[in-house]
Amino acid sequence: MGIGALLHDVGKMKISPQIIKKPDNLNEKRVGGNKKTPDLQPGDHGAIPGDTEQSKQLALQHHERYNGSGYPFGLKGDAIGLFGQIAGIIDFYSAVTRTGITRRPFNPMRGSK
Repeated sequence: MGIGALLHDVGKMKISPQIIKKPDNLNEKRVGGNKKTPDLQPGDHGAIPGDTEQSKQLALQHHERYNGSGYPFGLKGDAIGLFGQIAGIIDFYSAVTRTGITRRPFNPMRGSK
C-alpha cells in the first residue's frame, strides 16, 4: 500500500500543468485530461522494486467512487479493490481539506470553510 500511495499520481507528470492548474471551472478538456492519469500509471510503475499488483490497483482505482461516479472505469461497490477504496477515501479527504485553485479548504475541526 505504501508504494502505491507514494506513486498514485505519478501519471500527472505527463499532463500539461496548464490543464491541471487552470484557475477556472473544470471543462471537458480538463476533466478528460485528468481522467487519463490513472491509465498512464501502470507502465510508470513497471520496474519499481517492491511494486505489487495491490499498489498498481491503488493507483488505477483511487479516483473510483463506491457509488460508481468515479473514473476511469466507473467501478462500483466491491468491484473497487480494498486498496483502491482506502486510497479513494484519503484522496477525497485530501482534496476537500486543502486550498484549491478556485476554492477555500473545508475545515474538519469547525465543519465549515
